[in-house]
Amino acid sequence: MAAPVTLLGLGWPLESRAESSAAMGYVPAQRCKAYFVDSTIPPSLVPFRDSRQAAILKNLGSGYGTQKSPLIDDSINLNNILNKTIAAGINAVNPDPSVKKRLSSASFVFLGMDIESATDVALARTLVQDMVKPRSRQSTALGLPWIPQSLQSALNDFSRSMNVSFLKETLIKSDIPSSIVEAQIPLLDYAVAQKLTLVALAPEVQDMRVVRKEGLQNIDVERRANYVVDAQGFIQTTQDPKFKLYADRSMFKEFQPLDENDRPSDFFAQRILYDEAVATAAAKWALLQPGPSPLMIITSETKDVRFMGGANARIPRVCRYLSPDSAIDDTSVTTILLNPTAKNTLSASNYLRTVIGTAPDTVPYQTKVSDYLWFSETPKVNLLPHMMNPL
Repeated sequence: MAAPVTLLGLGWPLESRAESSAAMGYVPAQRCKAYFVDSTIPPSLVPFRDSRQAAILKNLGSGYGTQKSPLIDDSINLNNILNKTIAAGINAVNPDPSVKKRLSSASFVFLGMDIESATDVALARTLVQDMVKPRSRQSTALGLPWIPQSLQSALNDFSRSMNVSFLKETLIKSDIPSSIVEAQIPLLDYAVAQKLTLVALAPEVQDMRVVRKEGLQNIDVERRANYVVDAQGFIQTTQDPKFKLYADRSMFKEFQPLDENDRPSDFFAQRILYDEAVATAAAKWALLQPGPSPLMIITSETKDVRFMGGANARIPRVCRYLSPDSAIDDTSVTTILLNPTAKNTLSASNYLRTVIGTAPDTVPYQTKVSDYLWFSETPKVNLLPHMMNPL
């Protein structure tokens, strides 16, 4: 008979250990469902227990945004990260003047998700619910980058009438897939019940087809001017090395030719116009709000906001163009990926890909996948790299 397997050669049979643990009522620890992606090189995942998650969402709802500098630097180690977090909490309660200035301006939270997934929509609703709790009469909107701007009147009618059937019919007639409409209706219904403003952010479907087939120059001049108010910044963005890294490592990974004549450059033009139009519409809404600290929560496809190079990267620039005194910066924009997978973060392994720009020549432009990762269920342990102890 074979000898029992022992733990670390100490003569303690594993079978006996399991029996002993069961007898003592041992319950395996549950992994956290929410993770902050810290801007270390490479990024570290900071897990947050359930008791902390509502506080994070409340801070986002209060307009504090998300810091982009690392929680961990040369003076911070893994043993005193909690002190760093406590200090950050104190600063949030007693913000310095620069934070106070930002709090008087707008903030934006992008929820990257599968917009056709009922599971992701349910999780989005939970996050929205906690984010809007600290808001009273402050302007709050649900931004919808999958609904063309011409359908804003239909959203306004729905907000007044709550006529779900009519809204569904209108959206589907406007070439929005019924699978998306059916999945998103519960979130729209909830938002209206909470008196959130629904804002259509997407460019027109026909314009997206024109730019893909004929080029940007063939879009109606007035609509193009509405989509791109900062023409110089729009052009300069495409020349930025950090954006070029994003385009190469994330954007172009989604290119699928429509026919034998479709080229990557056509896809590129379509994508950058879409992102600019969404960012411009969101910025216009925020800057037109009369009260302090407006908040827009935007439900986007994961592929459009991962590695923070889509509309989420453009909003601060557009806001500064429209209002030169704007305090809106990168900190004002938070990106949360809902139920991310190795596949939709473009990983070649079982682990999530948390960063692009790891080669020696691209490290200066290294970008993390998002600010937060949020899961409906406990994620598998082999999905999460560089994980720290939970807070």
